[in-house]
Amino acid sequence: SLMIIADINGNGPRELLVKALLRARMCELLSLDFGLTGRSGSLFLMGLFSLIDVILRRPMANALSELNLEDDICNALLERLAMDHPIRLLYGVVVAHELADWSALERLARDARVDLGKINQCHLQALQWADEASQV
Repeated sequence: SLMIIADINGNGPRELLVKALLRARMCELLSLDFGLTGRSGSLFLMGLFSLIDVILRRPMANALSELNLEDDICNALLERLAMDHPIRLLYGVVVAHELADWSALERLARDARVDLGKINQCHLQALQWADEASQV
């Protein structure tokens, strides 16, 4: 549905959609490593909707207000959670990896006590999945 919305708005380059799918899958795959048992679905949605402001060309708070996401997911996307909150750390890791901000990635992974090798492995799995999913 995110791909359809992006296409309707004329702002649907494949790269943006792949990025949203990559974030979603990476959040899902890393959920247990961040101690977020039972939250993989919510975290997938967090990653998926993390670019909804760009896709809809609206402020993030405005776009999120129309979605039925859990409060902590919305607060993570709005950067309202404490930096040491596991959801905020997870989101930070995903974005830092995407931006190739290796120093931030190392710091966030250390703070979360998550192995960088595991993060890289999940990134590769998520990248392959996102590429395949965007072909549909």
